[in-house]
Amino acid sequence: AHESVQLAVFDSGFAVYVDKVDSAQPLKAITTIGSRVPATVTSTGKAILSWLPSESLDVAFQHVKRYTPLTLMRRRDIEKDLEETRGRGYSINHGEFRVGVCGIGAPIRDRSGGVVAAVGVWGAEANILGPRREELAKLAIVAARDISRALGHIEPQPVKEIAKARILAL
Repeated sequence: AHESVQLAVFDSGFAVYVDKVDSAQPLKAITTIGSRVPATVTSTGKAILSWLPSESLDVAFQHVKRYTPLTLMRRRDIEKDLEETRGRGYSINHGEFRVGVCGIGAPIRDRSGGVVAAVGVWGAEANILGPRREELAKLAIVAARDISRALGHIEPQPVKEIAKARILAL
């Protein structure tokens, strides 16, 4: 993708970076392995938080503060953003932590189906949310799916696919 990629887990309201690959792009947001950023302002944090119980949002909301003019400050706005994330299958950071730095995140599931981490692609707003947005989202989702499978997660098949397979088997 030629963009930076990060792997994060959720801890007490924060996205904690556990691995990363920096791109050669000129825009860099300085992050280090082990750094903690409020989950509500990052694509990886939002990708995880979207599928956790509401108590996790209670904890994360305690760390809400304005980083940029785009930072979501009201709980109902954050809840709406997380609902949209669940609907599309990936999260978006529109520059809520650093001006001009955006990201797309996808949840990673374990064998029980619970979300345990997220992978995120981030960089300059024009690179992430421009014409390549859907391509980058798909790459993040596929990477998250591959990691999830390695953790033992088995995706449920949609009912329509199961019915089609049964009909073809007759």
